[in-house]
Amino acid sequence: MTDIGGRMPGGNASDSTELYQEGLRIPPSRLWREGEPDETMFRLIERNVRVPDKVLGDIRSLIAACGVGEREFIRLDAALRCVRVRRTLPRSARLHRTFHAVRDRETPNGTWRFVDHLDGDGIDPDPIPIVATVTICRR
Repeated sequence: MTDIGGRMPGGNASDSTELYQEGLRIPPSRLWREGEPDETMFRLIERNVRVPDKVLGDIRSLIAACGVGEREFIRLDAALRCVRVRRTLPRSARLHRTFHAVRDRETPNGTWRFVDHLDGDGIDPDPIPIVATVTICRR
C-alpha cells in the first residue's frame, strides 16, 4: 500500500523499534461480505491512513485483480475439464512430491553456500548479506 500510517510518511521506517510504529494493524477481517464491500472496514482504513484515496484505490485494485484471477482460473478449469488443474492444486501433494524428489536425488555429500544481498535498510548504506549454507552428509 502507498502509506498505511506509522511514524513516518511512506510507512517504511526501517529503524522502527516496535510493531506499533509500523502502521495500521488490522486482525484478519472481511473486506467483502456476501458479494458486497464491508463499508465499516473501508471506513476504518480510510480514517487511519495518511492518503486514503490512494490506499483505498490500491485495495480496490487488488480486489479487482483477485476477481479477474478467479474468473480466468474458472475458465481454465472448465477448458481443461478440471482434471489437470485439480491435479496441480493440492499443496500437500506438491510438498510431498518435492520432499521425495529432493530426498531421493543422488546429491553428493558436501557443503553448498549461497550469498545474496539486500540493497540496504535505509540506515546503513552498505548492502546487507543474506547467507545460506546447506550441508549434506549421507552415511
